[in-house]
This record gives sequence, C-alpha cells and structure tokens, in this order.
Amino acid sequence: MIIVISSTGDSKYSVLDSRFGRCSNFAVYNSKTDTYEFVENSAAASGHGAGISAAQKVTDLKANVVLTGNLGPKAKQVLDASGIKGYQVHDMKIEDAVHAYQNGEAREIASAGPSHQG
Repeated sequence: MIIVISSTGDSKYSVLDSRFGRCSNFAVYNSKTDTYEFVENSAAASGHGAGISAAQKVTDLKANVVLTGNLGPKAKQVLDASGIKGYQVHDMKIEDAVHAYQNGEAREIASAGPSHQG
C-alpha cells in the first residue's frame, strides 16, 4: 500500500502539514518495503489551483491513501475520482501519522473543507 502524507519537511520526523495543496512536500510511505520517499510539492507555489495540482501529483504517485489535515473541494473531487481515500490527522510527525492510520486512529475525510485561494 502507498500512503501519501502532506509534510512540512523531508524526513519521517517532520511534522504533518494540515494544508494539503500548499504543503511543501509529500511523504510517500510504502508499507510493503517500510520505506519513505519525499517528493517536493510543486503546486505549493501556485497562484491558484494548488489543490487540484497536488491531488493529481498524488494520483501520479499511485497512492492508495492520503493523510492530511484538510482537503478542499476540488482536491477531494480529484482524489475521489481516482479512488484515493483521504484521512485526517493533526499535529504529529509523519511516522506517527502512518502509525495512527495503521491503528485505525485516523478519521476518514467524508466531506471537503473550505477552499483556500492563494
């Protein structure tokens, strides 16, 4: 399983970023190999459409699940269309967010949060 986490940095000890489209990096966790890869979120600097671009990047990464704080309506729509479920976690290290998801402690994001412009 591929789990993508919105991150403030490029280490499993970095803190989860609650902003999906504007996070600086995506942590890509592979549960089969128990490894992390970090990918810069180029959408973070976009004037608009960051959520859509970030969601497309996550789709390209072949994610099964996204862990973040919030998903805007357009990002959620792209992820839903790709069959990728989003789960909400807050204020924890990337590694701890993965463990929270694996232990059933993350809450599925059933509806999108507010859209953020710029």
